[in-house]
Amino acid sequence: MDQTLLALADPPPHPIPTEAAVRAALHHGPAEGPRGLDPVRFATGVGAAGGMEMEALKRFLVPPFEGPWFAAASEPDGRSAGPEALAVVIGLWALMRRGLDTEFTASAMFTAAYLTHRDDERTAGACLLSLAAARLGAGLRAGEDERRSWTAAAETWARHAVPSWSHAVVDGALRDPPDRAGAREAAHRAGVDPRVADGLLACVTAGLDAPATPAVDEAARALRRGAPLVS
Repeated sequence: MDQTLLALADPPPHPIPTEAAVRAALHHGPAEGPRGLDPVRFATGVGAAGGMEMEALKRFLVPPFEGPWFAAASEPDGRSAGPEALAVVIGLWALMRRGLDTEFTASAMFTAAYLTHRDDERTAGACLLSLAAARLGAGLRAGEDERRSWTAAAETWARHAVPSWSHAVVDGALRDPPDRAGAREAAHRAGVDPRVADGLLACVTAGLDAPATPAVDEAARALRRGAPLVS
């Protein structure tokens, strides 16, 4: 059935992020990713596979991994980028795929992190960021109860406490107006790429800056192709 007709017949329960919001998050977010899987490559891989398929995404690692996907992280990697580099793009993908589903979003982030890392603390931080990205991508804010549920889900999946830097980045993004400087500084102090904060804030301020590159434009379209309409 035509996707437009599907949308009219059964509209998604929550707002879907615009292509401009996805583009802005990719443009302002990290340029590097875990094991070479930066957000643009991730979005391209999701679009090519029609979803977040780990066996397909392992081929987008640098260098590509030929074994079973869950063994990829067992190989040493000297890059500093952690799974948090993919948190915003995964949060937006999960929103498009399933709406505001806390468990689904956290599980998607955990699975992607398992492809590249065995760092429970960074995975917990990434899960929290992905949940915030989904909420902000829907054009919504979050109260204390909502944020506590994010923390609980992140810690359940990662089996580790959410690190303080991740809480601080989310705090900065959820303020009105957003505190970009504070969010970036919190990431920087923890040794995390400050562009993680920029990507999250771009979910709120999409369209305010200059257009992204053609590669980012195509990646934004690919990510939407890889996330069928919410049913």
